[in-house]
Parts: sequence; C-alpha cells; structure tokens
Amino acid sequence: MIWQRIDPPVNDRYQGHMKHFASLSPKTLQINSPAWNWKLSEHLLPQRYPEFAVPTWECDSFEQFISLIKNTEKELVVKPLHLYSGVGIEFFNSKTPTKDLENYWNKWQPKVAVQPFIDEVTTQGDLRILVMNKKVVGSVLRKPKAGSRLSNLHQGGSAHFFKPTPKQLKACEVIAEDLYEKGLYLLGIDFIGDYLTEVNITCPSALPQINQVMSVKGERIIIDEMESLIRSR
Repeated sequence: MIWQRIDPPVNDRYQGHMKHFASLSPKTLQINSPAWNWKLSEHLLPQRYPEFAVPTWECDSFEQFISLIKNTEKELVVKPLHLYSGVGIEFFNSKTPTKDLENYWNKWQPKVAVQPFIDEVTTQGDLRILVMNKKVVGSVLRKPKAGSRLSNLHQGGSAHFFKPTPKQLKACEVIAEDLYEKGLYLLGIDFIGDYLTEVNITCPSALPQINQVMSVKGERIIIDEMESLIRSR
C-alpha cells in the first residue's frame, strides 16, 4: 500500500507525478487513487451532489467569468481551480470594477470556481468532516480570525468542536460511497451551514485539530481502515 500526500497546486508537475504512480500494478493499493485525484477538482466536486451542495460554477474564459459576476445579484466567492487552503480566494459582486475582475482573472486563470457567498462562514464557521473508507474519522469547525472571511487553518482560522447535523452526515455517506468506486478513500468534506462547499481528495488535512477538539486519536481509525481495505482486496 502507498499513501501519498502531495500538496497542490495541481499543475503539470503534480499531474506527471500522479500519472507515474498510476502506472503501478493495480495490486498495489494507493490512497488516494493517483488516476483520479487530479482528474476531479476539489472545488468542482460539489457539482456531483446538487442535493447537498451550494451552487457551483466553473469559468474557463474571462467572458464567462465577468458575465457571471456582473449578472448575479448575490455576492460571490471565487477560487482558483488548482489551489488549496484558501489561496487566491476573493469575493466579488456585480458592482466590482471590471478592471479588478480582469486583474484577478489574469492572475489565476485559466479556470476558476465560483459559488454564492454563505453568511454562516462568518457567523458560525466552516466544518471539515474527515472520512476514511466510508467511515467518519471526526470533524472540526474552523472559524475565521477577526476581520477575515477565510476559515482555512492556513489562513489563521481557529479549531472548535461542532457536532455534524444529520444532513451533513447523510451527504458524507453519499459522497464516500460514490468516490469509493474511484479509489478515493480519504476525503475532507467541507460544509458551510448545511451546504457542501468542497470535497478535498488531494491532501485532506485537519487531523491534529480533530484530535484536539474531539479528544480522539483519529490516526488509529485511519490506520485501522487502511488495514481493512487491504484485507478486503
């Protein structure tokens, strides 16, 4: 078994690395599947589960990007498609100057993900649920630091206990079952309120914070589930 943890950006170098490992014999269990964890975008995976997710759009041209921003009444969150940990996230609305949108696009093109801004990220926070082999390892609520709207731990967010809602747990069950078939076993599933916002598959993190706020040893659960996967094969 090989467990890889390679941080994005998901660029040519990253894809080359994954393609190299995907050439190994299928007898070798890999977590997560290198054939899939670069093909599926963490920021766009919510599109697969519209019954649970916030609306999510992909923009692959500046014309499409500016049209979406200018013709949407609500404030929007924009994320570079190939990055992680809150890098490159900005907030725009229909009154944002075109020049600002052009500068953002030129910096983060060729593709971005766009979602409506959800107020609960500032009033409550962003919930990460870590799943391994279809089993919930634990969860942690990440709250933005004062004056920020980014709850990512790498952006200064703080870790807190929060019991997932039945809807959030049902979403995790559906997502884990679906992605299991693609060899994607270790997932970081993110929610703002009851809305699914991301499904992290390249380097799902926050295990130390989950252990801290839940008083568990999540690494034991992960290793147990890895061994269970090996036995099942």
